[in-house]
Amino acid sequence: TSVMNRIDLDDYIRHNGDTNSYFGFSGNDIFKVFVDATQQLNIDGDSANFAQNVYAPAYYDSDNNSYYLDPAADSQLNTIDIDDYIRHRGDVTTLFGFDQNARFRVNTANANRLSIDNDSADFTVNVYAPRYYDSANAAYYLDPASTSILNVVRTNQIQMDGSSLTID
Repeated sequence: TSVMNRIDLDDYIRHNGDTNSYFGFSGNDIFKVFVDATQQLNIDGDSANFAQNVYAPAYYDSDNNSYYLDPAADSQLNTIDIDDYIRHRGDVTTLFGFDQNARFRVNTANANRLSIDNDSADFTVNVYAPRYYDSANAAYYLDPASTSILNVVRTNQIQMDGSSLTID
């Protein structure tokens, strides 16, 4: 057993009898770990690079630990950018996301149900609501099961109690 303040070495420390597993310094400010003669870890002044999977119960932001990623539980993130879709685990045909710039889509059972783009929201399924309001003036609304307040209604035919009325 030895007690020392510091050990200076030029390159690596190896395990006795295992010449292809070692750790140490390949140059100034660079630390490396090799296992079975393959570099597994490199740490330098601006990053830590791993050649293998990295396992941890959670990953915390070093600048603000209120942000973290816990893949098996809840996570707190600021912004997430994705290229296309987010799917429900175990149901690859149910997803939402972006199939192109400026368009958001919702798909179920491998079919598009909702598309929202710069000028419309398009549904391919029935849309249910107790009341539909005018987005420019909420004093106007359509309540199909009760009273509606509309400005002007134009129609070609009105059917009342089984009889019809045609308007020119």
